[in-house]
Amino acid sequence: MKRVFYFLSLLLIFSCESKKIAEEKKQEMTRKQAVSVNQVDSNRFLLVLNPEIGKEYVFVSKMNQKILQKIDTLSTETNVDQTIFYSLKSIHKDSNLYRFRVKFMDIEQNITSPMISIRTSTRKKTQEPTPLDVFYNTLKGKTFDFTIGKYGENLNLIGVDSLLGNIIEEMMNKKEFKGVDRSLLKQLIGNFFNQKELQKSFEKLFEIYPNKRIEIGDSWKIEKHLSEPVPANIVNNFNLKSLRGDSLFIDLSSDVKFEKTKSKENEPQVKELVGRQSGELIVSKVSGMLLNGRLNQQIKMVHQIPPSMQTNNKALTLVTNINSNFILSLK
Repeated sequence: MKRVFYFLSLLLIFSCESKKIAEEKKQEMTRKQAVSVNQVDSNRFLLVLNPEIGKEYVFVSKMNQKILQKIDTLSTETNVDQTIFYSLKSIHKDSNLYRFRVKFMDIEQNITSPMISIRTSTRKKTQEPTPLDVFYNTLKGKTFDFTIGKYGENLNLIGVDSLLGNIIEEMMNKKEFKGVDRSLLKQLIGNFFNQKELQKSFEKLFEIYPNKRIEIGDSWKIEKHLSEPVPANIVNNFNLKSLRGDSLFIDLSSDVKFEKTKSKENEPQVKELVGRQSGELIVSKVSGMLLNGRLNQQIKMVHQIPPSMQTNNKALTLVTNINSNFILSLK
């Protein structure tokens, strides 16, 4: 009986020890699996807008653009060189919504074509300033705000209308514009400072954030529909190439596809619109702010112009090719 009890005791002890060892192995395996998962997750991160509140980011934006237009045997070339210095300052955060203040600092612009030649700079004083000189010098130092979500969504301009109104008032009080019609002046300004184009330019700064965690080698896509000036769909493809310190190096390639729409008879129609864009962006991993960007953009647009008195009753085809280089850098 004692031997049986002894044997059962050993069996029970062995069984308990086996269970204990098995449980310890299970816990160790679970711990290793958790560590492995955490190691994988530690390489992935969310890229979102997260600027330092109160910090002013000063940018230099440069554009070099060549516009070739051909209609029948007649062709023209327009060259545009533009440099804009401005700052963005994050002044408030409410939940996931940021409020930025934009300040214009300096503007330099050269436009040359067979029909026109414009040279203006807020960094140089001229003896006989043009209306555009006066406008840009009046704009210098002015501010307006915009709000935007942490994924670059729902950008909303604030105070642009009142800004333009104040600028027009200031310009109307200058001797160069005594007797100038206000509506004519507003139209002139609108050709160079359009609120819709202004919004698009700032939206492009923040159309980079994937709505998922990413790591080096990952790609993501952001699509956008444009209704003006021509209905089109834009597909932006991003690829995270590398990380150096706080800087993320991202390749960008984009395609623009025309959306055919019905147009009225006897009005010019867009028959073709294609575009490509490629380049590299450098983005701060911490703040989500664009630090540097270099892009090349090529767009081809074909207009069909119906016969009229102005065209000698001939249908004409206007082909426009635009080659643009953009450089944005944080000072």
